[in-house]
Amino acid sequence: KKLPFLGSYAALALFFKVFGIVNYIVFMFGYTYTFLINPGYPKNDIDSRTGEPRNKFRFCDKCKIWVNIEKKTNHCFECNICVEGYDHHCPWIGNCVGKNNYKYFYLFSIFF
Repeated sequence: KKLPFLGSYAALALFFKVFGIVNYIVFMFGYTYTFLINPGYPKNDIDSRTGEPRNKFRFCDKCKIWVNIEKKTNHCFECNICVEGYDHHCPWIGNCVGKNNYKYFYLFSIFF
């Protein structure tokens, strides 16, 4: 037996199904890229032959490399490595959030 109000609810149900599928796809894309992409591990930025001023750099005792202060590089004690643009270590993704995966982390968090 066909109910008279089923037509309007069927369109609404279809909208929520499509919205849920799109939400899930964007969430999984953000999650996957956040934990797979390098968060911004720095290279040894200074060499004794370059002659760059050392006041922009500091030495990380844990990593044993020179890191650039202007790139806001900090040491993550969970991963035991320095990360450029370090924001935090996220236990949900098991990785640091840095300059390279920051936008994907936002995508992951908004659609969570």
